[in-house]
Amino acid sequence: MQEGLIVKGIGGFYYVKCGEKIYSCRARGKFRKDIKTPFVGDRVKIRLIDGEEGYVEEIEPRKNCLIRPPVSNIDRLMIVAALKDPKPDTNFIDKLLVICGFHGIEPVLCFNKVDLNDDLTIPEVYRSIGYPVQITSTKKNYGMEAFKNMVSDGITAVAGFSGVGKSSLLNMVDESFGLKTGGVSEKLQRGKHTTRHVELYELESGGYLADTPGFSNLDIDMVRAEELKEFYPEFAPYTESCRFADCSHTKEKGCSVLAAEAEGKIASFRLESYRMFYERLKEIKEWERK
Repeated sequence: MQEGLIVKGIGGFYYVKCGEKIYSCRARGKFRKDIKTPFVGDRVKIRLIDGEEGYVEEIEPRKNCLIRPPVSNIDRLMIVAALKDPKPDTNFIDKLLVICGFHGIEPVLCFNKVDLNDDLTIPEVYRSIGYPVQITSTKKNYGMEAFKNMVSDGITAVAGFSGVGKSSLLNMVDESFGLKTGGVSEKLQRGKHTTRHVELYELESGGYLADTPGFSNLDIDMVRAEELKEFYPEFAPYTESCRFADCSHTKEKGCSVLAAEAEGKIASFRLESYRMFYERLKEIKEWERK
């Protein structure tokens, strides 16, 4: 058997990169019996039946796994927002940060279009919490070297709404993507959001970019309401001094987290997203969790 990395999955076939070759493989029936599906990003062992095709025989243990989009072993999630046109959606950013925290994925924040808006108030909030933050402008080629360095190794998935500049950023990451002036990468084939499957693209640096549709549809239903505070690291210095041990940090008198927000020590938009998520999560029944 050979060991390799699944770089694409489509139509029941898994394309496994072993060294410099990619083999088209089917999954053995035992995976259906075990209710385990191979995902892009999986390290696997395959058995070849000829020089080009084979079967996935084993899936190595995963360090993380997302169901929608179906991808595993992500090293980091690059969350891309624009500073203007459109303005940053902090609720969306905070949701992805919770998901990263739950799954043990390193989050990296990229705020693009600094050429249109140089107000860095929101980026500085996230930087003060401890999240890696990069400011970029593809129009001015600002911050691009640092951006490239952030995705140079491991598997990086990229998430962000339409219009924030994801395609422009990715087209500048690696010359092998084949840039088009005013267009999109020939290699990534992004265009009009036609991608419906997950695929890894190898960079010249040795890292991989995950072409992953569906991140905007990810939700945090797997998190319990009482666990949510763990994914807001700026709350930690204050939670122990709350008046009640089971404080939800949403409305209780004597809550140190609420007091810290009132004093400007916690950003109001962060507390707002926390409250919104908390109210949603506390309504979810245990059997409904994903």
